[in-house]
Amino acid sequence: MRLENQLSKLIAFLLSTILIIRLNFILLRSSVDLHFYLKNSNVALYPDYSLFQLARHILKVFGATIVEVAFVWLLVILNTISLRVGLIITLVLLILTGMIILVPISI
Repeated sequence: MRLENQLSKLIAFLLSTILIIRLNFILLRSSVDLHFYLKNSNVALYPDYSLFQLARHILKVFGATIVEVAFVWLLVILNTISLRVGLIITLVLLILTGMIILVPISI
């Protein structure tokens, strides 16, 4: 029974880690694509459309961050990682979120 419990915690930890890393790469790629799209397009002709794209990007990043933080705290609840490590990972995820949001705005 103890081995099954440890194995399930390990699988949850690995899947959550893969999901968090994959979501950050997807968001960073999306952010860089949006940056180049806004930089190369004529934003002066369609300012409302560019603001809509930025707002959609920010909402997508916040949604993914909520999912990532939820998975981190699931690992804390499962006692796979400690409370202190969970807080540190949450802080790092929030810093990454801020950086990912600011990439397309830095035009």
